[in-house]
Amino acid sequence: VISELLDTDFYDANLEQTRKLTYSDFAILTRSEKDDKVKELHFAADGGLCDIKIVRGNNETFYKFFESFKVNIVSNMKGNIPNGETTAWFENGKLNSYYYYKDGIQDSIYKVYTEEGSLLLSGQYKQGKKIGKWEYFLSDGTPAGIEIYDIDGTLLKARQ
Repeated sequence: VISELLDTDFYDANLEQTRKLTYSDFAILTRSEKDDKVKELHFAADGGLCDIKIVRGNNETFYKFFESFKVNIVSNMKGNIPNGETTAWFENGKLNSYYYYKDGIQDSIYKVYTEEGSLLLSGQYKQGKKIGKWEYFLSDGTPAGIEIYDIDGTLLKARQ
């Protein structure tokens, strides 16, 4: 449970010292609730918190952190495989990518952004295959091409 984790020492890279994890730290890091249960917890060799898997009811959520303890990735899980929404951020807090899995296979929206927040790639997967229109952009937002796939994932129009 969360209370067990709160008694654990961890290395705070920002303060460059070992300290106890407080509930407010934990709530900020993982957007957790007091009834959440810690399923897995991993630390780096230097003692810094790397990642944690939280169980809330029937839902499992995986959180991966930067050394600064800012959230890097949040992924809904089913056991050890991604299942549902996965969101990643850059350390500056801007969105890095946003996509979905169904039983470990990419399925649905897929978007990737630059560290400044511009869209780089937008497309969709169905059962692990690209489908429909995939749009590519340069880091300044200028269109860089389009690919078109049919419903079975066959490339119909290559990017030029």
